[in-house]
Amino acid sequence: MIRDEDTERVTDEHRQRVRIALHHTHLPKLEEAGIIDYEAETRHVQFDGGELEQDLLTLVESHDTNE
Repeated sequence: MIRDEDTERVTDEHRQRVRIALHHTHLPKLEEAGIIDYEAETRHVQFDGGELEQDLLTLVESHDTNE
C-alpha cells in the first residue's frame, strides 16, 4: 500500500506495473470468484459480492483509515 505522503515517489513505471497486474491477474480472479463484474475492454469494474464481501470491504476500509 502506498501512503499519501509517498505518492510523489511513485513512478509511472510502477503505476503501469500495477495496472497490468490488475488487468491480467487480480481483476479476472475477483470476477471468477463472483465478487466483481469486470469488462476488460471498457475497464469497467462493478462490485457484485454479497453481504460477507461487503463486511470485509468495510473492515479493510476502516483499517486503512486508522493507519
